[in-house]
Amino acid sequence: MSFLKEMTLARLMILICIPGSIVLGYRAWTQHELINTTRVALEQGGEFEDLTRQIQQNSRKYSQLVHERESDDLVALDNMDSYIRSHAQKNTALLGEVSVTPSEKSYGSFVDKSYRTQPSNNDKDRAYSRTAIGNFFYTLENDSARVRVTELEITNSARKIDAHEIPADTWTYKATITSRSRADS
Repeated sequence: MSFLKEMTLARLMILICIPGSIVLGYRAWTQHELINTTRVALEQGGEFEDLTRQIQQNSRKYSQLVHERESDDLVALDNMDSYIRSHAQKNTALLGEVSVTPSEKSYGSFVDKSYRTQPSNNDKDRAYSRTAIGNFFYTLENDSARVRVTELEITNSARKIDAHEIPADTWTYKATITSRSRADS
């Protein structure tokens, strides 16, 4: 108890500062080690340079995949009905409403999703130019690597044509559009 009786403010400050300085010394040493480790990693050919290069490669690959996904209309292909209908409405085709009837066939590890397409019941008597029909099917195939027109039937819209008559260039169509994918996707 004599130690506490002779305790002065100066001795109390020394007792408090010694553990405090030990703690601060330890923290300064750990920060110094962290700074040295970071400096070594940041040097030419260090760990961060390799990590940065890997991040850049991954970001380029990601950007390329996003671009491929957007250019291939994979998002739209998740719902082929809307993909087909949106292409029928494009300025190059302007086919109006189309009727889409889906079907599916499996071939081993592949699945063919087929869509029978023709003018809708509202537009059954409507006729189209061969250019509009051709543009419609061209843009369907051109905008996606997975979509192909596998069957196409174009008939002249004139009901009765005599052998000596030249029919008007108005047509109607029926087509099958197929999208092939792996069975697991």
